[in-house]
Amino acid sequence: MTSRERVKLAFWCPVDVQKTMIDGSIDEIRAYVRRMIATIGNHHVGLVSMAYSTPQAVGHAPEKTAAMCAAFREHGQGAWKEKNAGELT
Repeated sequence: MTSRERVKLAFWCPVDVQKTMIDGSIDEIRAYVRRMIATIGNHHVGLVSMAYSTPQAVGHAPEKTAAMCAAFREHGQGAWKEKNAGELT
């Protein structure tokens, strides 16, 4: 690809569902979200957070799912605002 071409790509993903969401603490889940936003949510790539519609069926405690969603809202909005600051006015 040339430098003039721009790719529009978005990843639709949750926090690690097999380890962190099951065995991780609330703080580890929040840290995972921050890392995802820093690594995937920048660089002209989109990151769309998601959670399973039946989290208990895959072993995700309701408080961990709530912490993940809250962290995406909290940290994701800040990253979007920083990235698009010039376009908001």
